[in-house]
Amino acid sequence: MPCVTKQMIQAAPKRPPLKVEIPELGDGAYVQVRTASGNDRDALEAAMVKLGEQRLQNLRARVFLWSTINDAGEPIFANEDLAWLGEQDSVMLDRVFEANAKHNGIFKNASDAKPGETSSPGDTLPLPSAAAV
Repeated sequence: MPCVTKQMIQAAPKRPPLKVEIPELGDGAYVQVRTASGNDRDALEAAMVKLGEQRLQNLRARVFLWSTINDAGEPIFANEDLAWLGEQDSVMLDRVFEANAKHNGIFKNASDAKPGETSSPGDTLPLPSAAAV
């Protein structure tokens, strides 16, 4: 295998989003967890820190908002949805949180990710552009 070149990295295939079933919303209901770019991941991590302090309030809702996309690759939620998302079922929020952690290698114990695998069982957050998804 040759040493990696810029062209090889530019031509690398993008991983597809991860389908996550949401049984609380009905049989067959699901969201897609987007594949984060390096910039996307940095934006999420920056939104979790303010002046060196961790900001974990509403963490699962933040990650749900940040990571879910529809079948067209567009974000489902906007920053204005954060408050009411935090009031939703914690099991549903946690399912997407865990799927995102595995799919994008974010947070602890996310090293056992399997690309393409289907998963079952106040402040603003920068949303990615549709082109970045």
